[in-house]
Amino acid sequence: MNETMLIILFAVAIAGAVLLLMFSQGKEKARLEVARKVTALEDEYRRCYRLLTEIPERYITRDISLMLLDRMEGACQQLQQLKHDLPVSQWQTEVGAKREALAQPGEPSGNGAVTNPEQANIVREHLKSLYRLIENLASQKQLPGASAKQLMARVVYLGHQIQADIHVAKAQELIRNHHYQRAGQFYKLAIAELKPYGSNPEAAAAIARLEARLQEMETLMAQTNGVTGESADDGSKLDEQWDSFLQKDDDWKKKTDYDD
Repeated sequence: MNETMLIILFAVAIAGAVLLLMFSQGKEKARLEVARKVTALEDEYRRCYRLLTEIPERYITRDISLMLLDRMEGACQQLQQLKHDLPVSQWQTEVGAKREALAQPGEPSGNGAVTNPEQANIVREHLKSLYRLIENLASQKQLPGASAKQLMARVVYLGHQIQADIHVAKAQELIRNHHYQRAGQFYKLAIAELKPYGSNPEAAAAIARLEARLQEMETLMAQTNGVTGESADDGSKLDEQWDSFLQKDDDWKKKTDYDD
């Protein structure tokens, strides 16, 4: 074998090694890209699922729930085309069940009003995450701008609804302890929290109910001549009146403010 042939064989060997390396690198790159996509889709599904299930029913509207279900369903459909060991079939079943439940006639119960700042902080963090999700979807053209704007406005309103509910809960606590004037102040704070959104039909309805409750409380205070419940003679009758008042408040908290 002459020197020229050896050089050719050596060049072919080097070229083969380079091609094999490039093939291996390309295959590894493709594998990593698939893994990245799977992780991103899994994160999207789990994030939407967490928001859908951990935000109390009172602070999530039907249109927001549908948007989250659409994102979850889309993630599942894309995952079906990729190699992984995630329970996508189970996820799709869960999405279908939640979509069917949401399609049932009647309005949501509106249960789950927060009653203390600790609960409020947790729900607010969820709402912030929801707001950022909607904002990102709009910036990526995955959600129409008008729809995104409407949904983000709802999220902002719901954040203020949380603070209003805390004020109402504080007012109820003060009424139980016979501090009626201070209770009235917290009702006014709840109304003030929602006033900037008075053009929103949901906010307007909530404000009207709170103003009616405040007026009823002030009327009851006038009828009892400012008695604070400290008098032994009048205390029993007054407690009965305020227990009835609080029961109406509890009924109000069970109503949903978020009609589509």
